[in-house]
Amino acid sequence: DTILALNGRRIATQGDFVHSARGHLGALVLTVEREGKVIEVSGSWPPADRVLEREGLLVTGALFAATPLGISSVLATPAALMVHHVEPGSEAEAGDLRAYDLLYSIDDQRPGSLQALQEIVEKARRQQRDLELVVMRLSDGDGLFDYHRRLLPADTLQRVSARR
Repeated sequence: DTILALNGRRIATQGDFVHSARGHLGALVLTVEREGKVIEVSGSWPPADRVLEREGLLVTGALFAATPLGISSVLATPAALMVHHVEPGSEAEAGDLRAYDLLYSIDDQRPGSLQALQEIVEKARRQQRDLELVVMRLSDGDGLFDYHRRLLPADTLQRVSARR
């Protein structure tokens, strides 16, 4: 599809799209060109979590938090958690984890929450062994995602929250 307009406003660039979509949490109407025909597609944009309500888990320098709804809702293989930040100089950076990597599995498990991730990491720490992560990363090649296997020590674990 080629996006032509959003809520009747002409879209010529990505910036036009972002500007037009900002603040619209209700119904949206996209005018698109699909296979030579102009059609309208309706939907709604999910609200983002409030910044002060977000929580994360810092694992050896990688900050894991919920995958934004706008991303997780379009994935054929849902990934509940995503890397939101990697601390420079950390084990996570050395292990080539990157912001926006989607956590597919850790130690052959599919954690559906931060609590589940925390339990897996704590178990690995008690057993003094590395974690085996499989992450989904946007592909540079033919497919949408590439899968990457990474080993990460379970050295540090810290709950991060803006709540007091």
